[in-house]
Amino acid sequence: VILAPEAADLAYRIANTAAPHTPAVMINRIMYLMETGRMNEDEIPTLLNRLSRNGFRHAQYWVVEGWYSLHRGSPDRAARAVKKATTYNKGPSHDINRLAQAIEKVRNRS
Repeated sequence: VILAPEAADLAYRIANTAAPHTPAVMINRIMYLMETGRMNEDEIPTLLNRLSRNGFRHAQYWVVEGWYSLHRGSPDRAARAVKKATTYNKGPSHDINRLAQAIEKVRNRS
């Protein structure tokens, strides 16, 4: 199912009203914004800041932090996020591996 941006924004506002401090809601919002090319939205740093206080034990928080850091030109920060994600993840993770590979590509270009 592909949602129009307006519909996705409405769904997030509704979910956020019901569970404003739930890491899963914030993580999914960040993932949606990044995957739809809305990476430069001011909303992402705000959500990451909130998650750093109450979602830091979720591996997926560190994955989105890593992707955002990589996008902002900080592969070292992204690599630290991979290490944290690995610490909090239980078992192998395609998301963590994909991020680690992207970091290596960026570093090899430099």
